[in-house]
Amino acid sequence: MENMDLALIVLLTGMVVVFAALIVLTYVIKGYGMIITSITSGSKKKKAEAQAAKKAVEKAAAKPAAPAAPAVQEGIPGEVIAAIAAAVDYTYGAGTHTIRAVRRVPQNRSAWGSAGLAESTRPF
Repeated sequence: MENMDLALIVLLTGMVVVFAALIVLTYVIKGYGMIITSITSGSKKKKAEAQAAKKAVEKAAAKPAAPAAPAVQEGIPGEVIAAIAAAVDYTYGAGTHTIRAVRRVPQNRSAWGSAGLAESTRPF
Protein backbone atom coordinates (compact mmCIF):
# COMPACT_ATOMS: atom_id res chain seq x y z
CA MET A 1 0.00 0.00 0.00
CA GLU A 2 2.85 2.33 0.82
CA ASN A 3 4.35 1.68 -2.63
CA MET A 4 1.06 2.60 -4.30
CA ASP A 5 0.93 5.92 -2.46
CA LEU A 6 4.49 6.72 -3.47
CA ALA A 7 3.81 5.73 -7.09
CA LEU A 8 0.71 7.93 -7.17
CA ILE A 9 2.63 10.91 -5.77
CA VAL A 10 5.44 10.44 -8.33
CA LEU A 11 2.89 10.10 -11.14
CA LEU A 12 0.98 13.24 -10.20
CA THR A 13 4.17 15.25 -9.63
CA GLY A 14 5.50 14.20 -13.03
CA MET A 15 2.26 15.16 -14.76
CA VAL A 16 2.15 18.55 -13.05
CA VAL A 17 5.76 19.27 -14.02
CA VAL A 18 5.22 18.23 -17.64
CA PHE A 19 2.05 20.30 -18.07
CA ALA A 20 3.60 23.30 -16.34
CA ALA A 21 6.59 23.10 -18.70
CA LEU A 22 4.27 22.85 -21.72
CA ILE A 23 2.32 25.91 -20.60
CA VAL A 24 5.52 27.89 -20.08
CA LEU A 25 6.82 26.81 -23.51
CA THR A 26 3.52 27.84 -25.10
CA TYR A 27 3.82 31.36 -23.71
CA VAL A 28 7.51 31.59 -24.67
CA ILE A 29 6.72 30.61 -28.26
CA LYS A 30 3.77 33.04 -28.46
CA GLY A 31 5.95 35.83 -27.09
CA TYR A 32 8.68 35.06 -29.60
CA GLY A 33 6.14 35.10 -32.42
CA MET A 34 4.78 38.47 -31.28
CA ILE A 35 8.30 39.93 -31.18
CA ILE A 36 9.12 38.65 -34.68
CA THR A 37 5.78 39.89 -36.02
CA SER A 38 6.33 43.37 -34.60
CA ILE A 39 9.85 43.53 -36.03
CA THR A 40 8.84 42.35 -39.50
CA SER A 41 5.70 44.50 -39.67
CA GLY A 42 7.79 47.60 -39.01
CA SER A 43 10.18 46.76 -41.83
CA LYS A 44 7.28 45.81 -44.13
CA LYS A 45 5.66 49.20 -43.55
CA LYS A 46 8.90 50.97 -44.45
CA LYS A 47 9.30 48.84 -47.58
CA ALA A 48 5.68 49.44 -48.60
CA GLU A 49 6.07 53.20 -48.17
CA ALA A 50 9.29 53.17 -50.21
CA GLN A 51 7.68 51.11 -52.97
CA ALA A 52 4.63 53.37 -53.05
CA ALA A 53 6.83 56.42 -53.39
CA LYS A 54 8.88 54.74 -56.12
CA LYS A 55 5.74 53.77 -58.05
CA ALA A 56 4.37 57.29 -57.75
CA VAL A 57 7.58 58.70 -59.20
CA GLU A 58 7.59 56.13 -62.00
CA LYS A 59 3.95 56.84 -62.89
CA ALA A 60 4.58 60.56 -62.95
CA ALA A 61 7.67 60.18 -65.14
CA ALA A 62 6.40 57.60 -67.63
CA LYS A 63 3.48 57.90 -69.99
CA PRO A 64 1.09 54.97 -69.90
CA ALA A 65 1.76 52.63 -72.81
CA ALA A 66 -0.49 49.94 -74.21
CA PRO A 67 0.60 46.52 -72.96
CA ALA A 68 2.07 44.29 -75.63
CA ALA A 69 0.27 41.05 -76.36
CA PRO A 70 2.26 37.96 -75.38
CA ALA A 71 3.82 35.83 -78.08
CA VAL A 72 1.65 32.71 -78.27
CA GLN A 73 2.67 29.39 -79.80
CA GLU A 74 0.31 27.95 -82.41
CA GLY A 75 -2.38 25.63 -81.08
CA ILE A 76 -2.82 27.22 -77.65
CA PRO A 77 -6.41 28.47 -77.27
CA GLY A 78 -7.22 31.95 -76.00
CA GLU A 79 -8.98 30.52 -72.93
CA VAL A 80 -5.70 28.93 -71.82
CA ILE A 81 -3.87 32.24 -72.28
CA ALA A 82 -6.54 34.02 -70.23
CA ALA A 83 -6.28 31.38 -67.47
CA ILE A 84 -2.49 31.70 -67.36
CA ALA A 85 -2.70 35.49 -67.23
CA ALA A 86 -5.29 35.32 -64.43
CA ALA A 87 -3.14 32.89 -62.44
CA VAL A 88 -0.06 35.11 -62.79
CA ASP A 89 -2.11 38.17 -61.82
CA TYR A 90 -3.56 36.42 -58.76
CA THR A 91 -0.24 34.93 -57.65
CA TYR A 92 2.00 37.97 -58.00
CA GLY A 93 -0.46 40.85 -57.65
CA ALA A 94 -2.19 43.04 -60.18
CA GLY A 95 0.09 44.84 -62.61
CA THR A 96 3.38 43.62 -61.15
CA HIS A 97 4.36 41.15 -63.88
CA THR A 98 4.01 40.97 -67.65
CA ILE A 99 3.55 37.79 -69.66
CA ARG A 100 5.89 37.94 -72.64
CA ALA A 101 5.38 34.52 -74.19
CA VAL A 102 3.31 31.38 -73.81
CA ARG A 103 4.65 28.17 -75.32
CA ARG A 104 4.34 24.46 -74.72
CA VAL A 105 7.06 22.60 -72.86
CA PRO A 106 8.57 19.87 -75.05
CA GLN A 107 7.78 16.29 -74.01
CA ASN A 108 11.02 14.62 -72.82
CA ARG A 109 9.51 11.43 -71.38
CA SER A 110 9.00 8.07 -72.98
CA ALA A 111 5.54 6.57 -73.18
CA TRP A 112 6.32 4.46 -70.11
CA GLY A 113 7.50 7.50 -68.17
CA SER A 114 4.37 9.44 -69.10
CA ALA A 115 2.17 6.52 -68.07
CA GLY A 116 3.98 6.25 -64.73
CA LEU A 117 3.59 9.97 -64.11
CA ALA A 118 -0.10 9.85 -64.97
CA GLU A 119 -0.59 6.86 -62.66
CA SER A 120 1.30 8.49 -59.78
CA THR A 121 -0.43 11.87 -59.97
CA ARG A 122 -4.03 10.88 -60.72
CA PRO A 123 -6.61 11.79 -58.06
CA PHE A 124 -7.92 9.11 -55.70
